[in-house]
Formats: sequence, C-alpha cells, structure tokens
Amino acid sequence: MENADIQRIEALLDQAELQQALNQIDGILNQNPTDGDALVIKGRIMGAGGDLKKALEFMDQALAHRPDDPMAKGYKGVLLFELQQPAPAEVLLAEATRGLEKSPAPFHYTLARCYGRLERHTQALEHVDIALAQEPDNGVYLYAKAQLLADLDQVDQALVVLGESIKVWPTNPDAWLILARAQLNLNEAADAVKNLQEGLKHNPDHPELRESLANASLGAGNVPKATEILESLCREFPSNPVLLGNLALCYVAGQRPADAETIYHRALELNPQDAQLHFQLAGLLEQAPGDGPLRSAIEHLERAITLDPDYWPAFNDLGRLLTTQAEVQDLNRALNYLQKALDLSGHDPAPMLNLALCQAHRKENALAIQLCRAVHSHPLAPPELKQQAAKLSKAISA
Repeated sequence: MENADIQRIEALLDQAELQQALNQIDGILNQNPTDGDALVIKGRIMGAGGDLKKALEFMDQALAHRPDDPMAKGYKGVLLFELQQPAPAEVLLAEATRGLEKSPAPFHYTLARCYGRLERHTQALEHVDIALAQEPDNGVYLYAKAQLLADLDQVDQALVVLGESIKVWPTNPDAWLILARAQLNLNEAADAVKNLQEGLKHNPDHPELRESLANASLGAGNVPKATEILESLCREFPSNPVLLGNLALCYVAGQRPADAETIYHRALELNPQDAQLHFQLAGLLEQAPGDGPLRSAIEHLERAITLDPDYWPAFNDLGRLLTTQAEVQDLNRALNYLQKALDLSGHDPAPMLNLALCQAHRKENALAIQLCRAVHSHPLAPPELKQQAAKLSKAISA
C-alpha cells in the first residue's frame, strides 16, 4: 500500500467510517491479496466490527507474508488478549513495541493490561503512560491508570486521575462507583451522594449506581431516600439477598424492626450461608424484649461463626451477650469467644473492652483493669469506648 492510501484509510477509521474503509481495502486486496498493510487494516476493521476471530485470521495472513511485521504482531496481540489469551498476547505486544519507534497507543494499553493481570503494576503503569502521551484525553486509558495507581497504594493520585477519566468518559459507571466507595470509606457520604446522582444522569437506572446511592444516602442520614431506592430495587430484583439485607438495614435505621426482621428472613431464605446476614439479624433480635429473641440472636451468631470462622464481630457480640445477659450467661464460653475476637481483629479495642467486662464478671479484677488501661491507651479507640473503660476500671477499683 502507498502511504497516501494508508493515510486516507486511517482517516476513515478515525471517523468510524468502517464500511467505506472496508470497500477501499477490499479494492486494494483484489489487486494484491498479499499486501501486508492492507491485510492488517482489514483485520483491524473486522475487529472494530466485533468479529475478533475473523480479524485474527487476517493478522495471521499478514504475518505469513511478513513474519516480523510489528504492526501485525501488535494487533494480533491485542486480539489475543481480547480472546482471553494474555500470555501469547504479552509476547507479541512486547516484540511489537520493541520493533517500532512509536507504537500505536492500543499496543501499550493492552500490554499494560497483560502486566496488570500478572500484578506487575509498575510496568503496566509505564505502558499506560506511553498510551496517554499519545491520547491524553482517552477516558479508558485514564481509568486504567487510576486503577493501577490504586493497586500501587497511591490512593490520592488515583482519585485525581479517576476524576479526570470521569470528565472525558462520564458514561463509565465503574468510575463513579469506585469514586463513591472511596468517599464512603473516607466518611464523605454527602460527596458520594452528589457524585452518584451525577453518575446516574449519565447512566439512568443503573442498578449498582442506584444501590450505591442508597448506601451513601443512608450514610448521610437520609433514611427515607435510601429506603425508597432499595424498595424499588428489591421489587425489580426480588431474589437478590444483598439488596434485601441493605433494605433491612434501612428499616432498622427507620425504627421499623418488624419489617427489618421479615426482610432479613427473606434474605436468609435466599442465602442461608451469609454470615453477615446472620450477624445483622442477631443484632436486631437482641434489642427485642423477651428471652426468645435473645436465644435466637445467640443461635444466629453461632451460625455466623460456623459459616465464617474469621468473622470477629460475631465472636465479639456472642461473647458480649454471654457475659452481660443473665438468661444466657456463660462466662467460660464468653471468655473463649472474646479472646478469639481479640486475636482475629488484631487487638481491636471493642473486643478488648468486652473482654475486660467478662474478666470483671469472673472476679479477675487485676486482668480487667489491665485491659481497661489498654483500651484507654489504644490509638484507635473512640472517645466513648475510652469513657466506658475508665468507668469500668473505676467501678472495679472502688
């Protein structure tokens, strides 16, 4: 192919005029069926149209005539990656980028994805940056860079790049979801709500964005809004236990315990192996009056630790109830559960305080006071826990 032909067809591809480009390529191939440049471009057109296997055939034809053609190797690598063959894709893309003074951005982006799968995040980031140097406003590349920065624990920079990707690719729901989750982790629920509302303008009715908006609304204290969204989602997806569990949380926050309990049971019918659902239902039941709900709460907590032996909050609550509730008190079992919770949590101050309370009930006052002091000096203990520890220590010492 002449350079003028290549430039003319590349211009058509840039304008997404695939049929016109295909007509011209077919004309060239009719005259010269072994034209490597034309075979590569026809493969690219086939790939852009979604026929990846047909595209691969044309790359193989091009390589049969020119085995060292870096463009054919590179585009074949891109196709192999999309066809779930990352290992041979990486080899071809690495050869292609070494063989070209300036490789096309898709080569570097796809090679970065190969390295990302291998958790070679630094190398992946280098190639994404090369792709972005050619296409600085490519939202897909920016989103990939944000993910890699997060993988490298450069969270602040990742959020900045994520924001840049959203500006040029606002229809990407995953970017809005990641941004909102990061803000929720930073206790910035109000900002998460604003961003999710903006994301839904570009992705109306997207289920995950709506669910995330409900969670953010609940975190921001807007219980009615969260409840409204989740009730709507549960009508659309009645067999989704996660949505039902979140709706139950809304009912708890809205002081509707009977409705919450009903929903929790529905969720557990769908997924009886969910330790967190058992844990949350137990937390609701322990607030109900009477011996029956309390014993049921104990049963759900025991089920939770059976399903997930590393779920320390369930061990902690089980130990606390067996310490403080006279109807079910069993200090030896409570001690074992609370020690397990302390070990699993990495010495979180909550099980530490409950363990102090258990030791006080067991008349092990010296141990209880020692634990109270540890809570009071714990860098992660909130003020209310420190106050409780001080109060318990004072009561023991009196």
